[in-house]
Amino acid sequence: MKKNILILSAIAFFIVSSCKKKMDEQIPETKTPVVTKTDLISAKAWKLTAVTVSPGIFLQGGPLITDFYPYIENCKKDDNQRFNLGGKGIIDEGASKCNPEDPQTEEFSWAFANNETKLILDEDTSTIVQLDSNTLKLSTAVEGSEVGGEHGRIYTFLRTFKNN
Repeated sequence: MKKNILILSAIAFFIVSSCKKKMDEQIPETKTPVVTKTDLISAKAWKLTAVTVSPGIFLQGGPLITDFYPYIENCKKDDNQRFNLGGKGIIDEGASKCNPEDPQTEEFSWAFANNETKLILDEDTSTIVQLDSNTLKLSTAVEGSEVGGEHGRIYTFLRTFKNN
């Protein structure tokens, strides 16, 4: 009798084991897709939401400014930038245009450089500080005379864009 129970137990064990193995074989492995920087930057349009400058800058003899966003024209704040595949993009002027004669959209060229740590927009190069599905942060060094600052001094502008 003990022998029959052992044999039945062994048979049951092999049946359960083989069923489990077949079930495991039928469940395909799910792999998380790799999301590239190109995927992230081209997924949606981007809208400028913040600009800071370091060191602070004195504009036209006024107070020291580190938050540069309030000094950007409102007509620029509603612009959207769309990075299309193939290195071309579109800037849409949004609802408020700075000059009614300007076209609603304008094309630009873009590319990654330095192992996708730099972003080239037309001929301007910025360092990518952050790029994820919601935020794009670009750091750009600018000579002072180009932005109303001290001649010869380098200012770093950090521009933050959010997915629109």
